[in-house]
Amino acid sequence: MQIYLVGGAVRDELLDMPIKERDWVVVGSTPQEMLRRGFKQVGKDFPVFLHPKTKEEYALARTERKTGHGYDGFTVHADASVSLQEDLERRDLTINAIAKNEAGELIDFFGGRKDLNEKVLRHVSDAFIEDPLRLVRLCRFQARFPTFSIHSSTIDLCKKIVDSGEIDYLTPERVWLEWQKVFSASGPERFIETLDSLGAWQVLMPAFTDTKQDSQRVLMASKFYHSEYLFCVLGWYLDYEDRKKQLQKLRIPKDILQMSLITHSIFLNWKQNAFNFSAEALLVKFQQWDVYRRQERFIQACQIVQNVVPKHHRFQEIVAAANTLSAVKPDSQTRALTGQEIAENLYKKRLIALSQHMKSWVK
Repeated sequence: MQIYLVGGAVRDELLDMPIKERDWVVVGSTPQEMLRRGFKQVGKDFPVFLHPKTKEEYALARTERKTGHGYDGFTVHADASVSLQEDLERRDLTINAIAKNEAGELIDFFGGRKDLNEKVLRHVSDAFIEDPLRLVRLCRFQARFPTFSIHSSTIDLCKKIVDSGEIDYLTPERVWLEWQKVFSASGPERFIETLDSLGAWQVLMPAFTDTKQDSQRVLMASKFYHSEYLFCVLGWYLDYEDRKKQLQKLRIPKDILQMSLITHSIFLNWKQNAFNFSAEALLVKFQQWDVYRRQERFIQACQIVQNVVPKHHRFQEIVAAANTLSAVKPDSQTRALTGQEIAENLYKKRLIALSQHMKSWVK
């Protein structure tokens, strides 16, 4: 049995980058032997095991055969006869197909070190075309390594993936997992630009037609934060209700959906009238934005919008107004009133407080 460190850990070590996790390939072993050594099996489709002490993943060397559509349309073969080279050959990019043995020696069958040095993203083999997820992963690596270029032959394979319709079989949930990794990348806007150049953006995000605007806003927002909320700045050129429907189709997490809708609404109100509201109108907006229950979310949404539009003093003023109103409480004697009467009393108090606060606003 031989054990090799593979993939991202080897790649990042060669790039002098921090190693976040380690993946291992086991050659010449069987599930029975792994279990006897105390490993815990976690993989259903192919044998993956957790180390009894480190809990790192150890996978038996395996090969794959295309049997259906999409990223899961494969039959996996894993046994003691599969070689390290066969295992590495099924990987996506040469820079991810470098291994290191227990003596610390590098094994590089496909020129991954050369491509690292030359800053090239290149597929390992023509099997790249069988898995549409590899196209999305390629774009994600372009976002992580924005100074790298994609080899022309790899671009050709990506376009074949799109033209064949294979990319249509990717599920929104699986694409979202790639998005999550993009948010922490050094050049997240490159993810959008590369997907668009390969013809895949139109398939995965069909309603989001202004990729120049989307990538520019992601670029601007990423100067201030790297989180899932980068997704919230996409598609601000769309109608509010249409954008809402499109986001729901993408099946993004509920909190990201809600933040996306609030930021869009705030942006539209800034664009339409620069927040030149009456006190009554602003109270209605605060209710729509759920300011009283989710004040921190509202403030963060304002910050997101402010990061990607021209600086405007009114952002600070409406945040200050929200802070002022959060301190307004119903009168103590309202305990004897009905719920409707309490709501009316609170509305009047908020309106008075907001009207007074807005007198100080810069005209």
